[in-house]
Amino acid sequence: MVAEIPESQFKSLGIQKIPDWLSSYSKDENGASTLFRRGFMCNAWNQYEKALTYLSRVEKIDPKYIGLQTEKAFSYNALGKFSEAEACLEKAVKENPKNSYTYKELAYAYTKGLKLDKAAETYETMREVSPNPKFLQETAYNLAFEYFKTNDKTNFNKWKLEASKWVSAPNQLATNLEAMGKELGN
Repeated sequence: MVAEIPESQFKSLGIQKIPDWLSSYSKDENGASTLFRRGFMCNAWNQYEKALTYLSRVEKIDPKYIGLQTEKAFSYNALGKFSEAEACLEKAVKENPKNSYTYKELAYAYTKGLKLDKAAETYETMREVSPNPKFLQETAYNLAFEYFKTNDKTNFNKWKLEASKWVSAPNQLATNLEAMGKELGN
């Protein structure tokens, strides 16, 4: 048999609602850090709309929460809402102008939004400010792929070369670029 003990009886019984040994697990369920982690995990599980519900709540609590704008942009990029992603990422770049992940996401939003000149500018900024070989290769690859889709051999080759600068070991992106180059007749 089980019975719920009313809170009014806790003191007389010498018990606490949340025992000391459990208190470290019982953090503020509606705090910015908890909600951010939930949004982050939803993004990791490809539940982008759900992630945005948590991340929007974080924004109401702490609009300058570190990483918030980039995480929101990740959701928007995944949902194909590139202009919303751009707006978030432009804020994020102002708040932290040396974060290569933010630049990678911004370049992705520009690339998928077919703002290829802006994507190229973002690539150059990322290369100067915060060079991360993996992100630089991915960004150059995305640009090369967009030019591949339009049969623009000159720009494809330019970005294929850029992507190859950042390859330390053979990987799928490099393999894909080689296949695209062959298909274009390079």
